Amino acid sequence: MSSIIKILYKRPVITIFIVYASVLILLDFLGYFSYEKRSLLYKLAENNTVVSVEGKVISVPLLTRNGKEFMFKTSIVNGNVLNEKVIVNLPAGYSVSYGDIINIVGKLKKPFSSAFPLVFDYQKYRARDEIYTILNASSFEYIKSHPNIVNKFAFAFQQDIIKKINVYFKRPCSDVLKSLIIGDKSSLFFNF
Repeated sequence: MSSIIKILYKRPVITIFIVYASVLILLDFLGYFSYEKRSLLYKLAENNTVVSVEGKVISVPLLTRNGKEFMFKTSIVNGNVLNEKVIVNLPAGYSVSYGDIINIVGKLKKPFSSAFPLVFDYQKYRARDEIYTILNASSFEYIKSHPNIVNKFAFAFQQDIIKKINVYFKRPCSDVLKSLIIGDKSSLFFNF
C-alpha cells in the first residue's frame, strides 16, 4: 500500500487525473449529470401535458416529411420564465423563419434513446447541444421578427448558395453537394 502512495506522490499528474476521474464518476452516480436535473422541460415531457411556449426561432427551419423542424429558444413556458433550447416539429402549412418570436402550443416528448450501447442515441446527440426535449406543435401564433443581423446575412448567403447549386447541378448530385458544402441535409431525406 505504501508503494502505491509513493508512486502517486512522485507522479502528481497521474494523481490529479485519478482524483478528477473519481469525482466525475461519483457525480454521475449521484445523478448530477442527469437530464432531469439539467432541464425543467424534461420533467414536463414525462407528464405528457399540453404546454404553451413563447420564444425565438434560432435556426433555419428544415423541411421534413410532416412539416418543418427547427431549434427554438424558450423564454416563457406556461407563464413562467424559462430559458432552454428545444427542437420543434411544426406541421406543414405554417410559415416560420429564423429570428421569429412566436408562441407555440403543443406536447413535449423526450428524444429517442437507444437501449443498446453501440447504436446511435438521438437523446445523447441532442444533449450535446443542451437540447433535452422535442415539442410537437399543434398551433402557433406569430408575435414579431427579431433576427440577429449577422446570422440573418449568413443564412441568406447560405440560401443563395443552395439556389446556385440547384441551378448548375441536377438532382441527386445537387443534394449531395448541398450536404457536403453547407450541411443542408433536408433534400437528402426525401431522396433516399
